[in-house]
Amino acid sequence: MTDREIQNAPIRWKTPGAGFIGAGGFVVLVDRDPDPFPCVVFDGTEEEREAHERTCRETWATAWALEGDTLEEARQALAERRFLGAAYHLSDCELLEDRPPEDSS
Repeated sequence: MTDREIQNAPIRWKTPGAGFIGAGGFVVLVDRDPDPFPCVVFDGTEEEREAHERTCRETWATAWALEGDTLEEARQALAERRFLGAAYHLSDCELLEDRPPEDSS
């Protein structure tokens, strides 16, 4: 992925525990899995789990964690290339458009 592609890649809120990183936080999605497979992150009945696996995919092989408590701060961190590390194997259901209100402090 080129620097320009990284700068234009989507930024999402990663839920706590996703991508082998304990805390929730903003990530930039840099490496789409060429062959996404069913998400196995789900607690519920067997029927609910099977339905979830049919619709949710582990789409992102790698995402880079960004500094920032807000989406704007995360965008600024990306522009300044301030990364905290990497998260791996993120599923669609583990990513949100923005930080949820209950996670704000």
